[in-house]
Amino acid sequence: MIDNNEIDAVIENYKINYEKFCIEMEDPQLFEELFDLWVKNWISEDLLSNEYFAFKALELTNLFYDKFDISIKNDIAFNVKALTQYPYIVHQISNEIIQNDLIQQLIIKYISLDGNLIRLLNSENRKNQDIVLNAIESSEYGYKYADISLQHNLEFAEKACTLNGMVLHFFPNEFLENRMLNMIAVKQNPIALKYIHPDFKSDIEMVCAAISKNINSLVYSDIKIWQHEDILLLAKQSNSDYIQSLYTKFLNVEL
Repeated sequence: MIDNNEIDAVIENYKINYEKFCIEMEDPQLFEELFDLWVKNWISEDLLSNEYFAFKALELTNLFYDKFDISIKNDIAFNVKALTQYPYIVHQISNEIIQNDLIQQLIIKYISLDGNLIRLLNSENRKNQDIVLNAIESSEYGYKYADISLQHNLEFAEKACTLNGMVLHFFPNEFLENRMLNMIAVKQNPIALKYIHPDFKSDIEMVCAAISKNINSLVYSDIKIWQHEDILLLAKQSNSDYIQSLYTKFLNVEL
């Protein structure tokens, strides 16, 4: 059995070789391809089944997680502790372990930082409005992975686009046709103009609401309205070389 002092002694040697390996492998894709070979040459099976070594290894890179012995990867207590210290391993935890209540609670804790983590939650948690809205605030994908009962709830959709206008990207058709929701979305994030219903891309009020916050979002509107007086005024006031290039290219108009 390997004791912790012995692991501490050899881990420093591994760090030196690992750092050298990182410097030599600047290409991320090549890095991952050769990582397996590096592990085989430097890391014994005994170490890969040792919990103390596992935590030390995760300090180097999360790539080690996939190399750990199954006894480590299936240990709930290890995964809870590891996920607490190294949240980035969450995508490597098995589907069976990820359903554990303690693991689910940790994911909920991190979801405000990365809304995409919602896809790892169980169905009950994806029905929870507070959890899903917390995810949506950091990523529109929170809406995509929400329970379908929430996706088709008008009141919830309004709350969602108030927090993150980009959820329009994942709206069902009945909500995408809702002018109020589209307006809320572009006011929250002008780039949401990219995802509004086609009928609203020529809606003067809606387009002005977006471009008054971010003139570059004009590119997502219907070119037919670009010479409307309200649109022209905002375009001129922007003094944007990019917007001028659009008018020159598509309309041969000087602002």
